[in-house]
Amino acid sequence: MASKEKGNCEICKSQISKYKCPKCVIRYCSVTCFQSHKESLCSRIISQSENKITNNAESTNLLTKSATFDLAETEDRVSQETLQCLRENPDLLMSLENPHLRSLMTTLVTSTSPAEDMERAMKEPIFLEFADQCLKVVDNNCPLKDSVTDTG
Repeated sequence: MASKEKGNCEICKSQISKYKCPKCVIRYCSVTCFQSHKESLCSRIISQSENKITNNAESTNLLTKSATFDLAETEDRVSQETLQCLRENPDLLMSLENPHLRSLMTTLVTSTSPAEDMERAMKEPIFLEFADQCLKVVDNNCPLKDSVTDTG
């Protein structure tokens, strides 16, 4: 049985990493570290990796496909139960009533360049607040399930 390797955050180096950058797979612990990484390191890492594979179109295609599938096959993937908790979380539901946040989310879902649009969204305070709320639900291992099971 393979153990889940979770080292320290590669940005702040002090907290346990819980997430991976979808572009370069560097491990980070929080939205703050992710923002710092996106602003300073991520584009450089991507540029270096792109330079290594520019002469081989097939490798580029495989890299793109593998990056897409890797997200579904890691310990970072949330369970159906956690997704249900996200759907039912009152704070998230209230946040989603904000027209500006809804517009940002629609842009991300329909984007032809999601990485760039995500980078822009991460600079919007309302989106950062929403992302923090989502991470809290995920980090707390579904706080709603306790209240659901205690009602009986």
